[in-house]
Amino acid sequence: MNLYHSPVTNLLPQSDFAVALSDVILSVGTFVFGMTIKPTSRSKIWTVLFSLLSLAAGLGAIYHGLNRFHTREFWVLVSTTTTASAFLFLSAVLTMYKPQSKIFAWWWPLFGLAGLLVGGILSPFPFWYISAVSGVCLLISILLLIRSPQKSARNWILIGIALTLIGLVLQKTSGNVVFHYVQLAANGCFWLGAKRT
Repeated sequence: MNLYHSPVTNLLPQSDFAVALSDVILSVGTFVFGMTIKPTSRSKIWTVLFSLLSLAAGLGAIYHGLNRFHTREFWVLVSTTTTASAFLFLSAVLTMYKPQSKIFAWWWPLFGLAGLLVGGILSPFPFWYISAVSGVCLLISILLLIRSPQKSARNWILIGIALTLIGLVLQKTSGNVVFHYVQLAANGCFWLGAKRT
């Protein structure tokens, strides 16, 4: 019998329960953001992005909340959705960088697939590999956003990126729970920016 896990409920200890709960809150909040964006051809990518971010957080909640999902196969789902979210974010920023370009508005499926592939390749490695790839997507996004003609949207997105980076630093010092709540605030900024595109 493993004393670390509850034999009755298969739930993890309190600290992991708190992480799972914060993941659920992040997932639901992000889903609501995505569903409240008016559907247009340009905003479709943002809706898909928020849906995928919500799915990644929901999978994280399952992973942190239930011991039986601590498998390699389930981890592949977590890593692929997280990496695909980063690639979709970069694709969304591309549409802000060149808002007149119709081709950028339709590249997002390719970016999403590329993210799924990279996430699958990186799934056997520690999560910081996925964080590094996401960080590269964020850095490229910052460089593109600086040149974006959509000032109002750009500013909100940049604030969201800053909050995400602050959250990543706090995650290393304070844990996942703090990061999840900071990321929810960042996703709110992304939502405010997406509504202005």
